[in-house]
Order: sequence, then C-alpha cells, then structure tokens
Amino acid sequence: MTAWRFHNPVDVRFGRGVLAQLDQVLGGRPYALVTYGDTVFAPLIARVAAAAGAPALLIDDVQPNPDFAYLETACARFAELPAPPRAIVALGGGSAIDSAKVMAAAAGDFARVRRFLETGEGADDLAAIPLAPAAR
Repeated sequence: MTAWRFHNPVDVRFGRGVLAQLDQVLGGRPYALVTYGDTVFAPLIARVAAAAGAPALLIDDVQPNPDFAYLETACARFAELPAPPRAIVALGGGSAIDSAKVMAAAAGDFARVRRFLETGEGADDLAAIPLAPAAR
C-alpha cells in the first residue's frame, strides 16, 4: 500500500454567534459577500455588515446550480472594482459556497477558471482569494 498524506487547514466555525466573529476572521480586509437573493437572507446580510463592515462587493443573486454564464457575469463584477476584495464571505449553502470558490479562483477573470475546468490546464493561473463560509 502506498503511503499518502492529506493536509487541509480549514477553520470551520458554525453555530450561534459566529457572524459576530467575522471582523476577527477578516481582520479589516475588504471583502465580497456572496449569497442568495431570497428574502430570508436580507437580515443575515445586515448582520454580516454589522459585524464586519459593509462589503466591498455584494453578490446577492446566486441561483441553485449556477451555470457558466452566471459565473462569468458575477466574476466580471469583481473586475469592475477599483481594488479587488482580499477575502470572500459565502453566506448560505452549496451554490453560494461553490460560486464563491469560483470567484476566489477567478479574481475577476472567469476565463482562467473555465480553461482549467474544460482542459485541466492553467492551474498556476488561478487566484487564491481567501474564502470564509459563514453560517448564522
């Protein structure tokens, strides 16, 4: 049997009071908030902003199972900013988190992610904006 090792230093925080910790996690870095457009998320968005300050970019229209067209449009919103966010907060479930991961790897240029997904090439061209999944 071949020996192997897996190292994944992910700090997962879940439960009552974790949104209040976002200011510590972000450390004052400008961030993008990625979430759903459902009305149930509006008070959570407000709580994130109260805890961590207003996001540099709010993407609040993530749909279930977003396609390439949506992801390309969302990633382009990063490119329109005068300075890119230095962190991304994903608020919600799988589609919000997956969309945030794509945006973190794209850093405003979805073409580099699309190239990697379609060909397996270009891994060195992917960005690495830190991602902070948020729960209530």
